[in-house]
Amino acid sequence: FAMKVITIVVVGLLAMTLSAQAAVVSNDIKDCDAYYNGHGDQWVNIYDNCTDDVSQQSPVTVDISDNIWKDFVFLTAFTAVTPTSMKIEDCVFRVRADNIGVVTTNDVYALPKLYKFQAQYIDFHAPSEHVIKGQRYDLEMQIYHQDIFKKSKSKQAMVVSVLFNKGAKSDDFFQFLDGKSMLDVSKVLPIDFMMHNKVYGYLGTATSEGC
Repeated sequence: FAMKVITIVVVGLLAMTLSAQAAVVSNDIKDCDAYYNGHGDQWVNIYDNCTDDVSQQSPVTVDISDNIWKDFVFLTAFTAVTPTSMKIEDCVFRVRADNIGVVTTNDVYALPKLYKFQAQYIDFHAPSEHVIKGQRYDLEMQIYHQDIFKKSKSKQAMVVSVLFNKGAKSDDFFQFLDGKSMLDVSKVLPIDFMMHNKVYGYLGTATSEGC
């Protein structure tokens, strides 16, 4: 069966812009875009484990008017850390670091219950995997988490996605790409994030071939 992945797409930060370094990275990743031929649409017809009764094949097209988790809890606690590795792996730009941060959020099966998920690594896709109101963005950051205590019913991964577009003004979040600066996700997802923004959530799958 498909690996169930709680997927949260941030819909309140669509004005985030790429730095010069990030634009270069996004161009390098685009050389691998054929890997995602068909945007995953046909994977459910090719791989038996891409379908089950509850999850959707990721990525999805997001209509912001639908499925916004209004009663959703999304508490972030990210800290500045030093990346341990940054390289292209399997057609994504993967950043690894220790103690990136923790997200407290709902179990998709039971919204009143809260669970803690530890960030493990960050993948960057170019262009974005998720589509919002028909638009693909220049870059998608996916922060992969694991349930710390493995008590959520999904008992699998939780992914937080943030989409970026190229712009005239660089966002200083990407300074870590110089190999000297710290990686600080709180610049993008501060602790009071949900006071000012909304998220879109669904139970999805992995977005690599074979799900």
